[in-house]
Amino acid sequence: LRAEARMKFLYGDVIEELLLFLAEAAGHTVELVQQQVEVEGVKGHWDAVIDGMVVDAKSASSYSFKKFLEGNLVNDDPFGYVGQIQTYLEAAQDIPEVTIKDRCAFLVMDKTLGHICLDIHKRVEFDVKAITRNKKDIINSLDIPNRAFEPVPEGKSGNMKLGMQCSYCNMKYACWPKLRTFIYSSGPVYLTEVYKEPSVPEVQREEIFKDV
Repeated sequence: LRAEARMKFLYGDVIEELLLFLAEAAGHTVELVQQQVEVEGVKGHWDAVIDGMVVDAKSASSYSFKKFLEGNLVNDDPFGYVGQIQTYLEAAQDIPEVTIKDRCAFLVMDKTLGHICLDIHKRVEFDVKAITRNKKDIINSLDIPNRAFEPVPEGKSGNMKLGMQCSYCNMKYACWPKLRTFIYSSGPVYLTEVYKEPSVPEVQREEIFKDV
């Protein structure tokens, strides 16, 4: 990862630790911090159980924070947070410290303005084990799976770029063999189709993979 990405993730980790500290300082019971859970051999770590409820602490931009605050995350969840915490809740059904079995929550801080909210979600029953087995089959297969997301327009240029989900994926160059990377002031943009050449530097694939 680039240094700025590491710093961004570190900043998020610090905020999440701060949220758990504040919850405990406010008199709530915070336990099973970073507890490892497992579903079909896939291991994960939730952030904590607070007052008997599975809770994931998050830092968010002001734009993303609004989705948690207004309860709209389920309709716009590019990073799969809802599926993740629902899986944690399924894994928690036999854990005695988790006394609230039908709900889970995100404890979220707006990292720009400092606002905090609690976004509670009801348990959604789904066959998480079957989904996990299917994902394992995809990983073990020699066939490239269908793309989960399609490219999106890059402004009014006619160019097409990867959406946010695919931009963070380590397999994007395998999924899109002709992918081109351009460095804008806001960060890299990954173009799948170029009709109008951007007037910003392009990073050649050889340079991207030279340290891999």
